Amino acid sequence: MTAKKKLGLSAGITVLLVSVISVLVIQIVQLSGLQIISLRGCGYDYPMDELVAESHLIARGKFVGDSGAFIVEPTNGADSSVFTDYYFQITDVLRGDADVGDTVSVRLQGGRKDNLYVKNYYDFAPAQGSEAIVFLCKVTIPVGYITNEDYYLPTGTTTRSFYFLDSSANKPTYKCDTYGIEPIVWEDEKESILALSDDMPMNMSVLREGKLEELESDFKNGKLTAAQYSKSVSEISGNSKYAKRID
Repeated sequence: MTAKKKLGLSAGITVLLVSVISVLVIQIVQLSGLQIISLRGCGYDYPMDELVAESHLIARGKFVGDSGAFIVEPTNGADSSVFTDYYFQITDVLRGDADVGDTVSVRLQGGRKDNLYVKNYYDFAPAQGSEAIVFLCKVTIPVGYITNEDYYLPTGTTTRSFYFLDSSANKPTYKCDTYGIEPIVWEDEKESILALSDDMPMNMSVLREGKLEELESDFKNGKLTAAQYSKSVSEISGNSKYAKRID
């Protein structure tokens, strides 16, 4: 495992917002009873072969609606946050456990619920009716803000993981908002996308075991105190509780 990949896995497990964020700035403001949390950061711009390798589901389709905002209460003592599930109806599947016609949930952090407003500057909400190719991952272990529900997360930030239809092109062409990334011409490139990587995302139980080994090593090397080690292990151990969703 390269240093870059190890960093990504570690950040994804310990922070686990909605994507791998290399720099995250959280600003909290209280305004007339409303708590405003601003999330600013920059994500790792996956090269296409890594984006493919880290995605459980690669599909084409259309965003057809959303759940409305809801609060997620983590079990690790962190602050509650606001999320929204966006419903994506599939018309083509390149990889993943889904069929044409299925509608899957894609969870993004951000939105307003009651007196809590989370403004997310590194992910954006897809418009209803927008057609896209999406690269999605699924996290199933109870850690951070992960609830015990069936949904996907963007593999990277939405600007890298969502390619939206370019209506001005002659052929069905999809663009992402990451600078310097070439668009995808669907009919010409859909097969070559999968050929970029034969790797499948790491099994979540294997990922958890790897993190436990990393924590044990940090504890033995003095990087973690006994209290820190115990708390971190309990957060990702097999008997951890899932976060709680509050609609």
